[in-house]
Amino acid sequence: MTVETLKSVKLPQSKATLYQVAEVAKVSKSTVSRVINDDASVAEETRRRVLEAIQITGYRVNHSARALASRTTGAIALAIYEDLATYFSSEFSSSMVMALQDYFFERDIQVVLVPAPDRRRQLRIEQYVQQRHVDGAILLGPVREDILLPDLLKERVPLVIGGRPSHTENVSFVDIDNSGISEQVVAGLAKLGRKKVGFITGRLDNPAATDRLLGYRRGLSNAGLSQDDTLVGIGNWGFKSAIVATTNILEIQPDLDAIYASNDLMASAAMQVLREAGKNTPEDVAVVGFDDTPLASSLTPKLSSVRQDPEQYAKSLGDLLLAQISDDEAKPQSAILPTQIVWRESSGTPPEN
Repeated sequence: MTVETLKSVKLPQSKATLYQVAEVAKVSKSTVSRVINDDASVAEETRRRVLEAIQITGYRVNHSARALASRTTGAIALAIYEDLATYFSSEFSSSMVMALQDYFFERDIQVVLVPAPDRRRQLRIEQYVQQRHVDGAILLGPVREDILLPDLLKERVPLVIGGRPSHTENVSFVDIDNSGISEQVVAGLAKLGRKKVGFITGRLDNPAATDRLLGYRRGLSNAGLSQDDTLVGIGNWGFKSAIVATTNILEIQPDLDAIYASNDLMASAAMQVLREAGKNTPEDVAVVGFDDTPLASSLTPKLSSVRQDPEQYAKSLGDLLLAQISDDEAKPQSAILPTQIVWRESSGTPPEN
């Protein structure tokens, strides 16, 4: 390809990317990286084409770009799409982040924790990542597809999401079958003879929360149980929200005989409201939580809960990210991790399989 041919290529007016250089030069992104990093294995003709493409696109080669090419920053970004106080109020979330830090520490990689709860902070993080201060990013929380995610995907930054993305398919992620396991919880409660099963959601801007709600409704349908909307209380993963949600459900459905909550913290709040209302757990109302955190075993009665492993979750996130960092051409992958219902005292006699 001649310089004249290269000059005929139409490019967007925004800052040129490594990927755009690769497209113009008709080579892979990794080949452009090798040229930038002065790799002697690149053929002279290929090197000339890449350098011409860099000149035409206006791509700026700097120290940060070289760090990307050789993967030598030794750091990854951990972006959390939520207020940190809210996010770390979940024992599962805090345990998983600690496990992530341990995972990368053992591999001599620094974890840079950055909050991304709003547009302004997302733009700041985007700039930080694009300047190649890190080799890749893990996004956690209710990942909204507004600023950070689509732009990082466009830049082909190594990227993994914790949880199922709402719409984007071309991205690696780690999740559990929230809908399927919730169906199983309701099926188990039905086998125990429970007829009116309430549900307390998490924040409904989070796919995990909406998937658990979907599974709850499917479970009711499969068991032939009532699907009255007044059995559903809207929570936000927090204790206080579950106090309000449980109180509202009880006011309309005083003969409620089971509550399934989207995490253990909200299940503990439900148990408190039931106790203050003079209802015994599990004799009057069975209660089931989610995450099987240490809180579940410390409650009286001990809480039945859905178990997911924060260390396994962290390892899967780390493995997928490192696979992308080590291979520019790696395809997006997903990992759906196993879960287990741990039946304890709060739901009565464990249901038969």
